[in-house]
Formats: sequence, C-alpha cells, structure tokens
Amino acid sequence: MPPDRFSQLSEETKDFLANLRTEDVHLLEEGISLVRSIRTVSAFVKWLLVGTFGTIGGTWAALKLFGEILASIKGAK
Repeated sequence: MPPDRFSQLSEETKDFLANLRTEDVHLLEEGISLVRSIRTVSAFVKWLLVGTFGTIGGTWAALKLFGEILASIKGAK
C-alpha cells in the first residue's frame, strides 16, 4: 500500500478509521456482504416480476386473439 494513500482523506475520515476496532471492521464487512446480497435478490425479484407479468400479458393477448378468430369463424358460417 502506498504511504500517501490516506493522505488524501479528510481529517474526519482519518479519525473514523483510526478509531475502528476489530469488531467494527467485521461489522462493516458483514454490512457490505448484506448489501450485496440484497442487491442480488432484488434484481432476481425484479426480473421474476417482469417475466411473470409479461407471461400473463402475453397469454391474455393470445387468448383474446384466439377468441376473436373463433368468433369470426363462427360468424362466417
């Protein structure tokens, strides 16, 4: 790690990092892991909902068209 890596940080940030305990670092790591997990699950749920509503909408449109075709066939007789 370069020696000037922390020289660009604000004093408030340096104080925060200097006062961290081992437990705090582990807690921050767990928090970061939790946020990553939440983002992954939320992306999955989003696409699950998009797929579900797309399937419902496509099925509805296909059934409506099928009904119209049947109605026109019955009307032609």
